[in-house]
Amino acid sequence: MTYTSHNNSRLASPAKKYYEIFIFAVLMFEFVVLCPGIQQLNPWAVTPYFLSYQDFGFNSRLLIGSIFKMFSEHISSSAFYYCIIIIITCMNAFIAVTLGKVLRRSTNDKADSLKVFIMLFLASPFSLSFLFYGENFGRFDTYLIIITVIMMLIVRHKYLKWLIPVLCFIAVATYQGYVMTYMPIIAVILIYECYKNKFKKSSIGLCSITFLIIILSSLYFQFFVSGFDYKSAEAVVALLQPRTDLALSANEIIFEYFVNVNTWFFDELKIIQSFAVPYTICVLIATFPLIAVFLTLWSSAFKKAQDKFSKFIIFLCMAAPMMSLPIFIGNDWDRWISAVFITQFSLAFYFLDSGFDCILKSADKIGGYLVKHKILFVFIVLFLSTLLFALPRFLFMIMQQSAVDIFNTVLEKAKESLQ
Repeated sequence: MTYTSHNNSRLASPAKKYYEIFIFAVLMFEFVVLCPGIQQLNPWAVTPYFLSYQDFGFNSRLLIGSIFKMFSEHISSSAFYYCIIIIITCMNAFIAVTLGKVLRRSTNDKADSLKVFIMLFLASPFSLSFLFYGENFGRFDTYLIIITVIMMLIVRHKYLKWLIPVLCFIAVATYQGYVMTYMPIIAVILIYECYKNKFKKSSIGLCSITFLIIILSSLYFQFFVSGFDYKSAEAVVALLQPRTDLALSANEIIFEYFVNVNTWFFDELKIIQSFAVPYTICVLIATFPLIAVFLTLWSSAFKKAQDKFSKFIIFLCMAAPMMSLPIFIGNDWDRWISAVFITQFSLAFYFLDSGFDCILKSADKIGGYLVKHKILFVFIVLFLSTLLFALPRFLFMIMQQSAVDIFNTVLEKAKESLQ
């Protein structure tokens, strides 16, 4: 995912021009099948689009709502619905073009392993598809993914790479949970670029500035912003409701802007305990092929790395999911698990494209094995694809049914604490 030219190593196959079309078609097929109707939109995901800096000051998660308000004071349900459809379609096209270019730059002997990883990415039940169904339709994760891919594309450009600290701030302003979801992608890549560029001052400077911006902005938006200067969440909803005919969630506003995390932290743990075991079992079963692939990829690359810093970078790739552990206190586990796997795929794609030798050799071994055992590979893809269309909703049903009574209790406690 670079601007570097690789004309001499491009694939000679005449079918190469169809890569982007194929990837985009698969993503759009998944989107069309999973896309909810207007009546199925989740008020918790919709409400933040109507919160803005103009109304509530420089608070967290208000950037996207502020941009939407700049274009229109009133947003109907149909206008919102089709706007999100356009945004997701653009994201799919952007991802398709990016992965297509990665394939075009790949040499013939590395193309097979790249194709294998792309197929696994498209089939994964915890990949971009988590944004396509009702509960997550319109979630801000969409913008975080787009911003992260942009940073991956410009990280090796002489001048554009200096936009990365700004883009990181925008990502954190969009949602402060960025530091525990997709930030590990750009963090590992920046460290790798320092190593690859022999720790030049410019690389170290970019890495340091970016990390400083991420840390400071995350701390600010998480701990130092004030709540809304309104008597209640219902008063906020009353202010916002004239702007749309969509159902808005007072509960979302209560938990995000009115009650302190200390008020509901231990009750939130009870909610998580109610679904953690069945959810974890389902996820482990559903993603076992992917877990096996990535464990093999990183462990094999670690053994093949020729120096200590290369091993350190591989270790960071393996440890990246640990960065997401704190956010699992929140009960949107489908989002957090998807972020973990998207991070793993993103790092694999970047290092395969940039030519990190130990990862190239490891991926080539995996790709060669699955290409040789085509029946096994087809079975894995079909297994993952089948779960992609059924698993997210099934798991959410488990969460919803097991935690609904506990959540209502927590909600009542939160309301009482505000009186």
